[in-house]
Amino acid sequence: MAETRPIVKATPDDVGCWVDGALGWHALARMVEIADFYGYSLSDEDRETVKKHDAGDGVTTLEEVHEIADEAATWLNENLAPDGYTFLWIDGDFCLIDDEELPE
Repeated sequence: MAETRPIVKATPDDVGCWVDGALGWHALARMVEIADFYGYSLSDEDRETVKKHDAGDGVTTLEEVHEIADEAATWLNENLAPDGYTFLWIDGDFCLIDDEELPE
């Protein structure tokens, strides 16, 4: 069983890249793993789907993994992002940014 930590909001000091897009298709899995680590309730089925995708099994679809990742990103924004900050993908990187710097 994965370690679960109490939910502690990120701070403005945590602004920046959390997942480097250079990881390619692995980036989605890393982001979901971060959400899972911080308390996102990932089902065993979703965890297995992400694991298979990350391994490059060719069975899972990108659409399946994107759906899981979108839900995880929403959870991160609702539970981990400090007020006035947002987690989002920018140019392939998953970042926490100040809302004043959101791309238009």
